[in-house]
Amino acid sequence: MDFATNDQVRHSFVEILTWSETGHKIVFWPGRAKFPHIGHLSFLKALHNKGYKLLIGNGSCYSIDPRNPVHVFQIQVMLAQSLLKEGIPEKDFLFVPIPDFPDDDEQWALYIANIPHFELVDAVATDNPEVITALEKHLPGRHLNMLRREDVICDEDLIDICATQLREALLHNNVETWMKFAATGTREFILHTFDYAQIRRILLGNEKDFVPGRQCVDMVIFVNDGIEWNVLVGDRRADKDDFPNKRALPGGGIDNYESPPAAAVREMTEETGIEAQITYQNTLPMEMVLGCKLAALHFVDMYSSRDPRIAGTKGGSSLCFMTIFDGGKREFEDMLVANSDLVNLRLERISTVLEHGLAFQQTQMLRDAFRKLERIRRR
Repeated sequence: MDFATNDQVRHSFVEILTWSETGHKIVFWPGRAKFPHIGHLSFLKALHNKGYKLLIGNGSCYSIDPRNPVHVFQIQVMLAQSLLKEGIPEKDFLFVPIPDFPDDDEQWALYIANIPHFELVDAVATDNPEVITALEKHLPGRHLNMLRREDVICDEDLIDICATQLREALLHNNVETWMKFAATGTREFILHTFDYAQIRRILLGNEKDFVPGRQCVDMVIFVNDGIEWNVLVGDRRADKDDFPNKRALPGGGIDNYESPPAAAVREMTEETGIEAQITYQNTLPMEMVLGCKLAALHFVDMYSSRDPRIAGTKGGSSLCFMTIFDGGKREFEDMLVANSDLVNLRLERISTVLEHGLAFQQTQMLRDAFRKLERIRRR
């Protein structure tokens, strides 16, 4: 299997090179951490205190189910905020999303081995015997130092908690367990981003159906023309198998080792020619620059369907993001360059776009994003 990725993703791991070139040890910490708790934090903090820079591999990165109730980029924000509150600076940790490879430990291990600059990693920190076995079996030439919690934490400081217990505490309103063990970043993120009833519905299995297949992102970009809101759309090329000539939002597939927010911004730049980048990713919404203007990148929702008439023939799910351009319609249109799958890029009034409809499930995405926009503007 080919685990190649794009140059932008490879550049996002340049910090590993910097760590190595400045003589620092690097540890890879693989874990789903759904939800992050003080046991995770004590392990990571102990590793940092031993002089390690932290490469954190977030597993099950595409799965949404009762064991994986929130998206990995949301878990990364919870972990980042918790680490920062523990005094660990941003320059000392880095996240990488790791997908599941059901019943294929070899492919999982090879995916990890192909993380950009993984050859510079000195150790792996985990208490999971299956992870240790898979890496030692399928990466025999690496001789990675395997660290368990008891190797870096004194017995009296070990914390007996697992993420399953934390999910059950949230599900059953076990306030004592939740308050005692949930990491600070976890508690704050859920408080500001979800309501507890919503999380419980997901934990009960009432979540939107995650569909295996090609995992994608879509981007809604709003611009006000002085009278009403417009949205950026283009037309899909006539040779497309799915929805030829149909109006569509910018979007596309998530590359290996790429976070969904980064993929959304990359796809937008590739399909519109507008320079954009995320400038602060350890919170939601994320800070970004869009056409030399500060903006916020908001997560809208996940969209899935097993019906090829709606989801297309490649299957999979899509994560929708939105942003607002802080400038005029003419200024935005002057930056547009159609150079990818979308042609005839333009701003259209939302009412017009909804009347004609969009490809895939993007009509619903636009409705949901516009409701989010209205809530933001009412604040």
